Amino acid sequence: MTQTGCPAAPSPPQSLALTLPPPLPHPRPTHLPNPRLTSLCHTKCFTAEGPGKYKTSDLSVGENACVDRCVGKFFDLQKLMQEMMQQNAGSGQG
Repeated sequence: MTQTGCPAAPSPPQSLALTLPPPLPHPRPTHLPNPRLTSLCHTKCFTAEGPGKYKTSDLSVGENACVDRCVGKFFDLQKLMQEMMQQNAGSGQG
């Protein structure tokens, strides 16, 4: 019994302990941003008053639109380059 007069809860047996397998490594990290994309769009879209000093902590409407366009153009270019490389690889095998 506990101090409140209620019976104590039984502890679970050790055989029921939950064991998880170690996480599997991901073959290609997808959570990391492309450093070239980050550098290009940051330089183009953000104005700083010095190293690490920005006017506000939030994006302005203009900065937000600029980043959206910059990232879209970057991925469009990457897709176009991939398609061109696949076409070149396909024509070289014939």
